[in-house]
Amino acid sequence: MSSFLKFRKYKKGQGKSNRIHPKLFVGENKRKFKYLGLTSSSTKGKHHKNLSLNDNTEKNNSNKAYLRKKIEEDDKTMFGDILKDFNLSDSDKIKVIEFLNKHKKS
Repeated sequence: MSSFLKFRKYKKGQGKSNRIHPKLFVGENKRKFKYLGLTSSSTKGKHHKNLSLNDNTEKNNSNKAYLRKKIEEDDKTMFGDILKDFNLSDSDKIKVIEFLNKHKKS
């Protein structure tokens, strides 16, 4: 099973709450995973819009969800197993692939 466009548990705490956030796996190299962050905010800061998802990625969660439009990377040791309760809808997979293709060209 391919782990591309799957969510993984990210071991680093983020923000004041130190809550662990899932990350969408979008690539890898020898030592690092490339990922997009999942958020409930429509913007990053005041001016950068996040990628709006049609469906929340978390099972049984109807709140609006977004992906950060910045591909980040971190050591593979910072990631846990694939999260089974987080999945992209088919329409959101198309959005993410289009974003990744556009990002590669720039």
